[in-house]
Amino acid sequence: MSPINKLQQLVETLRGPQGCPWDKKQKTNDMPTPLLEECQEVIEAIHEQDPSLLREELGDLLFVILLTCDTAHKDFGFSIDDICTDIHQKMVHRHPHVFSSQKDIKFTWEELKQKEKKRESILDGIPKTLPALAYAQKQAKRVAKVGFDWPNAEAVFEKIHEEIQELREAIISQKKTDIEHELGDLLMACANLGRKLNVSSEFALQKATKRFQHRFQWMEQYHKGELSSLTPQELEVLWTKAKLHRK
Repeated sequence: MSPINKLQQLVETLRGPQGCPWDKKQKTNDMPTPLLEECQEVIEAIHEQDPSLLREELGDLLFVILLTCDTAHKDFGFSIDDICTDIHQKMVHRHPHVFSSQKDIKFTWEELKQKEKKRESILDGIPKTLPALAYAQKQAKRVAKVGFDWPNAEAVFEKIHEEIQELREAIISQKKTDIEHELGDLLMACANLGRKLNVSSEFALQKATKRFQHRFQWMEQYHKGELSSLTPQELEVLWTKAKLHRK
């Protein structure tokens, strides 16, 4: 028996009559949270560039995926074989440049998806649960395919400067709805800059928050006292030291 079949059998045992009470009671509606958590842990392992941790987290994710497949089988009737058959057919269809004898392939990946799912808009189908920066970047990538895009990164910089000015004007007006509107436009422009630079804005921000955490924790350990007792100037000096020690 292959390792993947052993793992599948383990899931069935855990959800069987003599299995684990927690695993047995799971329904498909219970699975979004563990799926999201395991996906996030895989992403973190990739960012850490830790092969052993990545191997472990991919295993955890695979287990939860197989568990979800089993709950879906019980709740909705389709099997893991049905899932594998469907995705195999879909991937073959979406790679006509590999599997088709046609020399002139006119459809792009997104066009094929839109045709398959009978979507009316190229913006349909973007997962609503994506983090906002990732959603904005995905949205911009879609519309860029029909030419609705800036010519280069420099043009996006100009847009960012424009949005900063509009945000300043909104702040002067002291209207919260206007401030929120302009701040959103600025963040969306920044997400587009990441796309133009071939950088994931979502991952860039995640890494930035992690750097901030490491540096601030270094400050706490180095000072060995209440940071609130320091002046703004002293905090700035300490922060500069932290940046040198925790890059």
